[in-house]
Order: sequence, then structure tokens, then C-alpha cells
Amino acid sequence: MSTIAYREVRVQLSWGEVVRTGALIGVALTYAYALAFLLYATLRATFTLVTMPWPDAGLLGTVIATTASLAIPALVLATLLAVPAALLGALTAVLVYTVIPRLNAARSPVQAALIGGAIALAVVAVIQLGLEYGLGVTVASLTLSTYLFWLGLPAVTYVVAAAIGGARLNLRLHTPHSPYGW
Repeated sequence: MSTIAYREVRVQLSWGEVVRTGALIGVALTYAYALAFLLYATLRATFTLVTMPWPDAGLLGTVIATTASLAIPALVLATLLAVPAALLGALTAVLVYTVIPRLNAARSPVQAALIGGAIALAVVAVIQLGLEYGLGVTVASLTLSTYLFWLGLPAVTYVVAAAIGGARLNLRLHTPHSPYGW
């Protein structure tokens, strides 16, 4: 019977890899949110079209035209927002990568997720304050649906992604390695 000794080695990630991963996640989440909106808007428009009487009109053609008319602005807006999302993702990844090794001595994935989520909540608070004091956009000045679409749901997505990213980063930083390199 043989035993293989494993030791835990902290894997150093390059700053470029951390920044690139954060930026790519930011861009991917931007397009995922746009596609989720597109799916919601298409289903809602289709349901509205189905409930209306359509004499001499093709329902399928109308649904396709409606979907295309929604898809173009949604994807253009996502493309415009991809740059700030990439910067925000890169910044968050750097912050999480810097903080987790210092505050997670127990190497707990739950604690790492909480740290990632807390960092994202702090960034969301800074953005909210910037919008409030810089542009005068307050939560009270927006309708609930407007707030949820532009700020609320993206913020929740961002915090959840940062929490998952913190846990995954913790796992990657503290993976047991064999002394033989495998």
C-alpha cells in the first residue's frame, strides 16, 4: 500500500490573469443580463400579442419583428456597457484577489464568498453614492421597475458573481498539490 503525500501550496496567479478574468466575467455578465432582458421582453410582448385580436396579420412575423426590434437596442446597449463592466470586473477581481489571502486565514470557501460579496456591496454603495451626489439620481427619484432594471438586478448579479468568484478564487489559491507536480 502506498501513500501519496500532499501539501498545500498557495498558487500565485499573475495580475494579468486576475484582471483578464475579472474583465471577462464583467463582459459576460453584461451580455447575459441583456439576453435575459431580451427573453423577458420577447415573452411579454408575445403574450400581449397573443391576447390581442389580429385579423389578417401574421402573428409569427409580428413576434419575429418585435424580437428583432428589441434585440438590436439591447445588444447595442450591452456593447456600450461592456467597457465599464469590464473595468468594474477587473477592479473587483483585483480587490478580491488582494483581500482574500489576508482576511481568510482559515481558508474557508464560505468566508471567501462572504468577503467577495462584501467587497461587491462596498463597490455598489460607492456607485450608488456617486450616482446620488454626482448625478442626483436617488432611489426615491426612480420608479421601482426602473430601479430594479438599471440598478437593483445588476447589483444583485454583481454581488452574487463576486461571492462565487471569491469562493472559486479561494479554491484555486489553496488547492492541494502533490510533491510530484500533479
